[in-house]
Amino acid sequence: MLRVQAIERETASILVDAARGWREARDEGCDVQPRLCAILSAHRCEMLTPALSSLMHFYEAGLGRPIVIGGEALSGDEHLLLQLIEGSRSRAACGTYSSELGAAFDCAICSARIMLAMLLEDARRLH
Repeated sequence: MLRVQAIERETASILVDAARGWREARDEGCDVQPRLCAILSAHRCEMLTPALSSLMHFYEAGLGRPIVIGGEALSGDEHLLLQLIEGSRSRAACGTYSSELGAAFDCAICSARIMLAMLLEDARRLH
C-alpha cells in the first residue's frame, strides 16, 4: 500500500469541510455536488468535487451508515477519513466491502490523493 506523509493542515481542512458539507447536503435532501463545489471553491479547488463526492459515497457504503460529523473537534469518522487519505489506515477499518465495492473505494481513495496532491502542488507553485 502506498504510504503518504502525514496529512497537511490545509489538506485536512479541505477534506473535513467537504465531508461535513457533503453530509449536511445529504441530510437536507439536497444535491451534494453543487454544495460540495461551493465549499471547495472557498479553497480554490472545485476540481475535487467529483473525486470527493465519490470518496464520501464509498466511505459511507463501507461504514454502513451516515458519517458522524464533528463540531469544534473532529469526529472519529473524520479522523478515519483523514487517516485513509494519508495512508495510515486501510479501507478495512471502515467495514466489510465486496471485492467490487472495495476496489471502487480503493480507486476513490487514490483519486482523491492524486487530485489533492496535484491541486496543492499547483497552488504552491503559484505563490
